[in-house]
Amino acid sequence: MSASKTTYTDSIARYINSSGKSQKEIADELSISQSTISGIVNGERDPKLSTVIGLADLFGVSIDTLTGYTPGSHAKTQEEIRLENELERLDNNVKACAKWKEEWTASDMAEYVSQEIFLILHRHELL
Repeated sequence: MSASKTTYTDSIARYINSSGKSQKEIADELSISQSTISGIVNGERDPKLSTVIGLADLFGVSIDTLTGYTPGSHAKTQEEIRLENELERLDNNVKACAKWKEEWTASDMAEYVSQEIFLILHRHELL
């Protein structure tokens, strides 16, 4: 995670820490363990949806506000867009090859697809 990005659990932790209540008090109000609240605050655990809803209700804010979500804030990176484009190109190539299926055996098609996937994954350093 880059230093400039804040996770939703960081946002939740800020609400918990600035609430003026102890972790134990918050846990008791939500009928969960204090270790669950501590794990969320320390970034050691992701809260269950029911916990997020309970915290939002407890603090009187929406789930979006509690988690720091802003529409469009999770836009795709350039790398994700390039990867999607390459996979779409591969899909189009496979569909085009399927039209000429008399020229391609199933093993030819499988070999082509596996080679292309390998190259795409290698280019994007996912191997």
